[in-house]
Amino acid sequence: MAIQKYYCKWQGCKTLLDNPGYCLKHKPMVEEREAARTEKRINNFKNAKRTNFLFYKTKEWRELRAKILKEQKQCVLCGSCKSLHIDHIVPPRGERDLFFNINNLQVLCESCHRTKTAKEINGQKKSKEEIREWLKGYLQG
Repeated sequence: MAIQKYYCKWQGCKTLLDNPGYCLKHKPMVEEREAARTEKRINNFKNAKRTNFLFYKTKEWRELRAKILKEQKQCVLCGSCKSLHIDHIVPPRGERDLFFNINNLQVLCESCHRTKTAKEINGQKKSKEEIREWLKGYLQG
């Protein structure tokens, strides 16, 4: 019985392998590319957080946050009442007006907030409606 061989996953490479994946020539290139992507995602996340950091320390933010949580006591996506966060629908990226705009804020539970933030970090930015629809589908499926 013949042992199955696999082509290198690099487009156009005809190197045969014993296991699926990349050949010795292309594997380091793929790893380098993935490392660069990961670093870019991390830097995008850090920069977004850093630009808003001082806004979170203001009395204005604490009062706005308390007001929203007093009015909305559950996650707008799944209805959970535990571990509630105030989420910026469109990340403000240092824009003060967008940061404090009550129409750009929503209450999310920790799980929904983490899921939304992960999508933003991965560069899959979507409109407010697209994000809400995606999260609803994610929670139901």
